[in-house]
Amino acid sequence: MNLFALIIVALPLAVYCLMIGMLHRSKHPFLVSGGRDMALLGLAMLGLVLVGPSQLFFPVAAFNLLGPAVWFLMTLLYFFVVLFVILNSRPRLVVFGLAPDALAIQVKDSLDEMNIESTWMGLTFAAPAIRVDGTIEQAGNGELSQIVATRSNQDVIGWMKLERALATKLKSIPIAPRSTGTVWIALGLAALAALGLQIYSNPTAVADGMKDLLRL
Repeated sequence: MNLFALIIVALPLAVYCLMIGMLHRSKHPFLVSGGRDMALLGLAMLGLVLVGPSQLFFPVAAFNLLGPAVWFLMTLLYFFVVLFVILNSRPRLVVFGLAPDALAIQVKDSLDEMNIESTWMGLTFAAPAIRVDGTIEQAGNGELSQIVATRSNQDVIGWMKLERALATKLKSIPIAPRSTGTVWIALGLAALAALGLQIYSNPTAVADGMKDLLRL
C-alpha cells in the first residue's frame, strides 16, 4: 500500500475514533439516531472503499471518458448506497453512557412525561399511541445501549418524538466519564500524529502515491 492510500484509509478512521472517544467521555448520556450512527460509520469507511473495492472494480472506460471527475462520481455513488441502507434500516437509537437496564428506566419516564401509555415485557416495550415498538439491548462493551425497532412497519414521526424527549431527559443525568473514551481518543491522536509525521517526512512519497492511486 502506498503512503497516500494509507493516509486516506487511516485519516477518517482516526477522526471517527476521536468522535467516539469524546462521546464516551461526555458528562451526560449522549443519544445518536441510528441513521446518524450509520452515516458516521460510512464516512469512517470511505477511505477503505476508495482504496479497496473502488480500485478492484475501477471503471476504466468511464475514467478514459471523464478523467479524474470519475472519482467524484464514485464517491457520490458510495454516499447514495449508504443513504439507501440508512433509509431501509429499522429505526434505532444509540445511547452512550447507559446500560440497558438504566436506559429502560429513562425511556419509560420519557414516555410517561409525554403522557403516552406503554406496556413492557422485560426490556421490550410498545407505545401504540405513537406506533413505536422497540427493545433495548447492549450495543457493545461497557455502557453502550441501543433501542431497536422490533418490527419494520412503524411510525418514523413517533420515533422522532421519542428521540427528542429522551435526548432532553438524558441531558439532566450526570454520569462519570468512561475510561473507554480515553482509549478511543488516544488511538485517534496516535493515528493522527503518525500520519502527520509521515506526511512531514515523506511529502514526495505522498504526492507520488496520490498520482498512482488516482491515476493522474
